[in-house]
Formats: sequence, structure tokens, C-alpha cells
Amino acid sequence: MRFFSEHRLNLLILPILLIFAFAAGCKERKSAANSFYSKNFTLMSLDNQEKEVNTVDFKGKPTVISFWASWCGPCREEMPNLEKSWRAYRDQGVQFVGINTMDKEKEAKEFLNQMGVSFLNLYDPNGKMANSYHVPGLPLTLFMDPSGKIVSKHFGGFIGEDGQKKLIENIEGIVQ
Repeated sequence: MRFFSEHRLNLLILPILLIFAFAAGCKERKSAANSFYSKNFTLMSLDNQEKEVNTVDFKGKPTVISFWASWCGPCREEMPNLEKSWRAYRDQGVQFVGINTMDKEKEAKEFLNQMGVSFLNLYDPNGKMANSYHVPGLPLTLFMDPSGKIVSKHFGGFIGEDGQKKLIENIEGIVQ
């Protein structure tokens, strides 16, 4: 009988310990990912110019970073809202940067052409940068203030009118 009591106690304690371990891991990830410039990445541009762009190049301006892929349905649906917002806020100094991840370069370039995207897009073919920022799925959008602090993250697409409103709210949160 004592075996069953100890076994039940272990079944109760184990999930509690796992929850605490998970929470501690999430806390570490959050603090490590809050400074965008602490991780120095250089990626190739998808604008057919074969130029390299370093993440430090975004420093000093409010920046919207969108992780996306051509095979991602919500990415396709939100791209017109991102482009529209880019055109509305670029004269206020807001940078928009797309990070195409885990995709084929040809498909990514075709996607950008089809969608009429004019803001800077970079290529992260193996997902190294996305993994570094703990991107759990696509699309994911980061909103950074001029110092590089990640002010907010949006998981999922900015789709439709409601999505456009939420996108603008997040942009306004980084414009000073």
C-alpha cells in the first residue's frame, strides 16, 4: 500500500516540477530575445541586388520585422496590410523588414513580386535567425523601438480590417 501512496505523490510532484522548469526556461528566452541587436545577423537581400544586410543596420529607427514564408497562407493574407502600413509610415522613419525563412529563394522572390512588396526583405533559408528569436510559427511580427528593444510581438497574421487596426496600434507604440 505504501508503494501506491509514494507513486501517487510522485505523479503529483512531477507535473509541478515540469511547470516550474518550463516557466524558468520561458523567462530566460524572453530576456535573451528582448534586445534585437544583441544577436548580430547578416542575411542576403531578396531584392535581386545580391547585397548583404546586417541587423545592426536597423539601429536608430523604429522597426517592424515580419518573419514569413511563401508557403504560409496567413503570411500571404497579411502582406497587403504590411505593404500598406509601410507606405503610410516610411516617411515617419519607420523601417519594415521582412525575413523570409525556411523557404526556397525562387518562391520567395516570386511571392514578393506577386504581392507588390516594396519594403526590404531578407533571406533566412535555414531558419537560423528565426530560431535565434524563438519564432514558433509563421507569421510572427516584432515591433522594435529605435534602441532595438522588442516592444511587442504579434503571433499570427494581421488579416483584414481588424488586422490592419492592430498593426497600426503596434506601429504607433514604437513611433516616438
